[in-house]
Amino acid sequence: EEPILNTLDIPPVPTKMGSGRMTIRTFQAMIHIESPTLATSKLVTNIDPNLPLIPQSLLDFLMKRLCGVLLSKLQSAAKKVSKDPVTNPHALKMREERDFYEGWLLPKFQGVCKIRGWQMPPISSFELSEAQIDFASALADKRKRKIEKQAIKLYHSMSDENLDDYLNA
Repeated sequence: EEPILNTLDIPPVPTKMGSGRMTIRTFQAMIHIESPTLATSKLVTNIDPNLPLIPQSLLDFLMKRLCGVLLSKLQSAAKKVSKDPVTNPHALKMREERDFYEGWLLPKFQGVCKIRGWQMPPISSFELSEAQIDFASALADKRKRKIEKQAIKLYHSMSDENLDDYLNA
């Protein structure tokens, strides 16, 4: 067991029949840039779902499907960013996490483009007019307030008599 785990607020291991914890030993992603607009991804994982009654072949099949769905969702999100860089939730998150995208990831991509002699494609999430940025900020604030309102509503619905009202709203 890792010593850092003792510093985290982790709930106890479930003891009910059929419940448990998944163990993730490693999770690595390798992205190979094929061109300025194309990349291939590979995931290498070592995950033990701790399901002793399920055959290993079925677990392998399910894990491959899960990774396939994960990569498909990632690809779909990336395509949507360039189609709607102003209101797309991922584009909004990219602008919120500017240090990561512009400070860490973008220089690496620019370096690959320079080495291979490619022209760097535009990053539509960061190339917005002031009016578009103001609109996107207002939209992000509106989404944040909506999520907070839903969380408060859910918190107040935690009693049995209010839960039905929350679920039916």
